[in-house]
Amino acid sequence: ITSEGQQPPTWLTATLTDVTTGEKFTIADADQPTVLHTFETWCPKCQRQQGTLDTLYQQRGDELQLVDLNIDSNFSPDEMRSYAANNGYGWRFGIASNEVMGSLTDDFGQPVSLAPQAPVIVVCPDAPAYELGKGVSAAEISSAVEDVCRHVLPVSPSATSSGRCPRERPSGSCHS
Repeated sequence: ITSEGQQPPTWLTATLTDVTTGEKFTIADADQPTVLHTFETWCPKCQRQQGTLDTLYQQRGDELQLVDLNIDSNFSPDEMRSYAANNGYGWRFGIASNEVMGSLTDDFGQPVSLAPQAPVIVVCPDAPAYELGKGVSAAEISSAVEDVCRHVLPVSPSATSSGRCPRERPSGSCHS
């Protein structure tokens, strides 16, 4: 996911806790595509996006790792666990630390830390991460997974109007 000699970003390697199961994981260790969404529970746009993620989970949950990260680091694991359970969500839920959010913001810009604007990010093993907008459909996410992860094709910002790679790094490569 990174150029040779570069350290992977913190958001990729930080140990996260799935508050629904207590399981520890990192996004980098996933052997399948990861769909990452940052959100806050009060955000109506986030809730609509989670409805779409639920559709995707029902369709392809065994093929994908879905991760919803609450961007409010003061939110308790118990509150987050209740939120996921009350909505019937079966994928991973966590709470992003300030360090993880800073790293995500470095790679994807300020919108990733603003719940109503937070994009959906597709992370593929051994390929660049791909940023979709907010409010994308399950079909759009699935298509991005197919295009970016299955074929390991880097996508340039001009390749599509529905998504873009994270901001360029000093090396000029599109990765995260």
